[in-house]
Parts: sequence; C-alpha cells; structure tokens
Amino acid sequence: MDKHSYRALVVREERQGKKSLFQANIEELKNRELEEGEIEILSHYSSLNYKDALSLTGNKGISKKYPHVPGIDVSGVVGRSRSLLFKEGDPVLVTGYKLGTAVWGGFGERVYLPAKWAVPLPSGLTLEEAMIYGTAGFTAAQCVQALLRGSLLKESSKDELGSFAFGVSGATGGVGLLALLILKRLGMKPVAISRKSQALGFLKPLGIEHVESPNMLLKSEEEKLPMLKSRWHGAVDTVGGSMLSYFLRSAEYRATVAC
Repeated sequence: MDKHSYRALVVREERQGKKSLFQANIEELKNRELEEGEIEILSHYSSLNYKDALSLTGNKGISKKYPHVPGIDVSGVVGRSRSLLFKEGDPVLVTGYKLGTAVWGGFGERVYLPAKWAVPLPSGLTLEEAMIYGTAGFTAAQCVQALLRGSLLKESSKDELGSFAFGVSGATGGVGLLALLILKRLGMKPVAISRKSQALGFLKPLGIEHVESPNMLLKSEEEKLPMLKSRWHGAVDTVGGSMLSYFLRSAEYRATVAC
C-alpha cells in the first residue's frame, strides 16, 4: 500500500428493478483524515465470522448501508493517532462495537475507528494469534469464565471438575469449538453436541472424544416436560431455542448455562 491509498474488500449494492444485487471486489480507496479521538490501524489480520458472511451477501440487518467493508475484528499496528490512548506503531486488536457492521471493518489494509474501541495487544500473543482466536475465541472465553464464576464450579475442587458433565452445542462452529478446547485444556471432559454426522471425525483428532446428537438427547415425549433428569454441571449454548430450553431443564442444581 502507498501513503495515499489502500486496498479493501468492498461490497456494493446494485439495484435491478425491485431487487438488489450485492457484489464484492478488491478496490483501491483513498486514505481519510482522522477525527478527534480516532486512530488509523494498519491491518495485519482479520478473522472470518458469520456476521461477515451475512454482510458480504447484503444482509441489511447486519450492514444497513452499502458500499461497505466487512470484518468485525482486526489486529494490526497504529498508523496514525488523534488520541492520547495510542501512538504510532502500537500493536492493537479490535472486536465488537460497530466494527464491520455500521463502521467499515477489518477486510481492508487500513481501518479507521474510535481509539476507545481498541485494546493493546496482550503480551505473549501475536497479531496472527489474536485473529486465530478472534471474536469467536473471545466469546468462547467469556462463556467459560461465566461457568467458572458460577456457584457450583467456584466451590468445587479441581479434581471434582474432571468428573463433571459439560455440554457444548454448535460444537463445530467457532464459539462452540473453541469453548470445547478451552474446557478440555482446563481438565474437564466436555460433551460436544452437533447435528452434523461428520462431527466426531472432525473433533476426535482435536481430543474431543464425546459427541452427541440433539435428537439423542431429547426424545419427542420429553419435549413438553418442564423438568428433565439432571445431567449438566455447566453448558455453553450457541444455538438457542429448543437446545437452550433442554440445557436449562436438565441442568444440575446451581449449574451455570452460558448462552
């Protein structure tokens, strides 16, 4: 990239009668001036999230205005700054807020946003690793933290945790997969819950031995029961609906469900 322009993946809307067609192309864009409190990030990495896929295909619930640059997270170094929070060359990462939805996101070589949205890159983490974990990893970590703060787990010994049952739905998605791996790293034995027939083959090489189907967990005659047999000491639900209802109705006393 030169000093005056940068490349980005730009999604444009083209009206054809009553329909809209959305096309994404790499375009050359001009640098813009910073407003007070903003920083310019020279983007190194951005992860691919479900919201990005929706934005790329023209979902107005995610991105109301087009043209648009998706990318709901980014890691890089500060190029310019009009904030006391960061100076040129600082490594930073951003996830959440309106990045990639209302504000042009990480799928460009430069990103312009309020400095208060950014956080310094944590020590021991590279810019690449920050986006390997990305928004999904951050969300998964928050879910696991919620389980660990719950009264049942907080008052239990580390030895007890190894025998507890933890369920994770949406096990092959970003949040579900990383939640499983974090729980396993903490010495627990999580159960992956997935409708996909190939889930076991995908998860077993990663050390996840137990995979169950939602259909196996909930029989039709149990669907309307207000309570089920207690099983889960903790659960991470990324699906919602009947899956969340199942976790809540089959949770052990004082268990925590993060959704």
